[in-house]
Amino acid sequence: MMSMSLDSNNWQEMQFTWDSTEPLGYEFMGLKVNPTNKIFYEKFPYKVSFTGNRNFRDIDFHTHLTDWLYDNYGWSFNSQFSSKARNVYLSKKWMVEEILNLFGHEALELYGPLNEDHIEQLRGSRYTIEYRDKYWYNKFDTKIEFFKPYNAKFNFSIEDLKGFIAGSFEEYHWYDFGSRTWYNNYLYVNSEELDSVYPFLRINYGEVIDNIVKCKLLEK
Repeated sequence: MMSMSLDSNNWQEMQFTWDSTEPLGYEFMGLKVNPTNKIFYEKFPYKVSFTGNRNFRDIDFHTHLTDWLYDNYGWSFNSQFSSKARNVYLSKKWMVEEILNLFGHEALELYGPLNEDHIEQLRGSRYTIEYRDKYWYNKFDTKIEFFKPYNAKFNFSIEDLKGFIAGSFEEYHWYDFGSRTWYNNYLYVNSEELDSVYPFLRINYGEVIDNIVKCKLLEK
């Protein structure tokens, strides 16, 4: 079975651009969508994993799949075998739909952006997004990751930072509160409070802020 991809879409239309990247939702063509945390090889937002691996696979199926991909997408895809599956990386949502229509019976997993917020996060922002079943400690939607390099000298102490947090947030939770000399720690807060505190937190303690992670709840 042949697709009309090469006839109806030129090479440029198969290339990755942010403006043409579309979310898949939480389920797409009968497969649960796993949220991706990156653009694969800097140009593929989507990954489809198929049965078979680098050691054991159906030669006929994978030969057919390989031929079809080259016939229809040229070099506008990537494919690799891992120890668990064969992963095919694609640049456009319509390409995912095509390949699942033809080869979906052998598909194991699907990865891609879930929604527009997820796409914006992948494009780059001050926050990282983590998709979870529930908030941290069932109440906090944001995690601030602190890192203090060993023997680093700053104009403030850990106790100064703790005092600032205690005076700035009504509700918060330290992963490690008791230690006086930690080098990695997590602070859990709510984004509404963080939005007003963030500029002052960044100015005073930005040197030890390693990352800020926002929780997005997976739909049940």
